[in-house]
Amino acid sequence: MWRDINYLINLIYSYGNFITRKELVKSKPNLFWIEPTNYCNLKCPMCPGTYADTGIKKGFMSFDLFKDIVDEISLFVLESYLMLGGESLLHKDIVSMVQYMKMKKLNVLMDTNAVLLTEEVGRELLKSGLDFISISFDGYEPSVYEKIRVNAKYDVTLDNIRNFLNLKKIHNYKTFVRIRSMEDSGENPNFNKQKRDSFRSLFLNLPVDDFIILPFGNWNQNLPENETFHIPNLSKIDTNHPSYHPCSYLWTSLCIRWDGTVVACCLDLLNQLVLGDRKEKDIFKIWNDSPILDLRHKHITGELPFPCVTCEHVISKKIFGLPAGGFCGVTSLARKFLGIKIYKDMLGQSGYLRKLFFK
Repeated sequence: MWRDINYLINLIYSYGNFITRKELVKSKPNLFWIEPTNYCNLKCPMCPGTYADTGIKKGFMSFDLFKDIVDEISLFVLESYLMLGGESLLHKDIVSMVQYMKMKKLNVLMDTNAVLLTEEVGRELLKSGLDFISISFDGYEPSVYEKIRVNAKYDVTLDNIRNFLNLKKIHNYKTFVRIRSMEDSGENPNFNKQKRDSFRSLFLNLPVDDFIILPFGNWNQNLPENETFHIPNLSKIDTNHPSYHPCSYLWTSLCIRWDGTVVACCLDLLNQLVLGDRKEKDIFKIWNDSPILDLRHKHITGELPFPCVTCEHVISKKIFGLPAGGFCGVTSLARKFLGIKIYKDMLGQSGYLRKLFFK
């Protein structure tokens, strides 16, 4: 109970620090991304991890380092993502990792491409108490899916997802399941809607809690536009834009890679915003060390480094002075105290409010 109260107090301080633009903060992070591995079983063309010349070393987080991190963050956060730059299901201890986090009373959130989500793995994940899983299943149809998710087979992945959902339904597991898809923004919207509706019908009467649609991204900055991908060009953000604000995640969250490297952003798969090494310093020291202080200062003054200068999060709409996309601590509270069903209802209401206020 005291941890929950302290979390709420810390959350208020975090957003107070953000609104007042403090660089040196007394609050702690509200949310973490922990990377079990940066290996992936697929070769998606939009992902920087696909390319061998990135210079980023690959590996698996040791269970000892993982436990050390969880032991520290469980003192002041309510939940953590167990994912970052790779496919988490490749880690041989992934179920044990979820179990350990649950033992420390943390909500556990994951992302997967579902290729390795066999019936056995799915059953163990559901039994472990996993709170949230987002399944990336793109393209709506086999030909497009297999161009995006290179090395995956549409029918195999679809069967894995359906089997997982059936297990959830039969045993009444409470894991929140989101299916996330990318669609081509260059196509006719009505045509996209027809394909979207047909795609969703594949999961009729199965317990999918949320569907989310995203445009194709270009994380590796090298994705060609062709008959499959229509990608908007990356351009520098105008920091004189009336909606500009520093990235709220610099005041609320941290990401820890498999080897202990701490980076500022969950999209920084190339280690361009390194803040420190968890094996050498504890979280709170890194949280107020010179690299993140310098990054906060640059965001406050509008001198954005790459890749921040191409990220639209810094010009997202604000509610009560806070970025609409930056309420990571608030959603943690909702999942913790309101439960999964009410959280699901909140997602629906938030979608309605976005349409109402941000047309």
